[in-house]
Amino acid sequence: EVGTPLGNLLFYQLNAQYQQYHSFSKGNILSFNGEVGYGEAYSSKPYPISKNYFVGGIGSVRGYAPGSLGPKYFNTFTGTYLPSGGQSKIVTNVEYTVPVPGSGVDKTLRIFGFVDGGNAFQDINLVLRYSYGLGFSWISPLGPLKFSYGIPIRSQPTDNVQRLQFQVGTAF
Repeated sequence: EVGTPLGNLLFYQLNAQYQQYHSFSKGNILSFNGEVGYGEAYSSKPYPISKNYFVGGIGSVRGYAPGSLGPKYFNTFTGTYLPSGGQSKIVTNVEYTVPVPGSGVDKTLRIFGFVDGGNAFQDINLVLRYSYGLGFSWISPLGPLKFSYGIPIRSQPTDNVQRLQFQVGTAF
């Protein structure tokens, strides 16, 4: 993505994602996901904060609240730290999925274990947050549903932990 002089914002944003799936016997699947993103202004104007990356939650690092990882600012009114996002991000996920035991030929019910890592950064500070956990997915008549229980590793006092998460739709 590129901001041009016509839009009054001069910035660029580069994103890359790699996913790989390995299928084993009886519907067992090992999944890998890796994402990187980087953005920067190329003028005297600052990088637009609306383009910052936010990491955390079921689509990136489970076990942490959505968008809560990375740079934060202290809100003096509420007395809490709030996420401000970063100009770069790294996200990695490994997930092992198996059919629910006893479900027979029903491929819509699955359980999975996962390990996630990632963070958003304002500068090149590669301190990642990690989590691991278990989950349950169901391809319902209304669409895919996913429940995850994530346990953070290396969390910090300002991190917003959210162990139980729910998703409608698909994502890694």
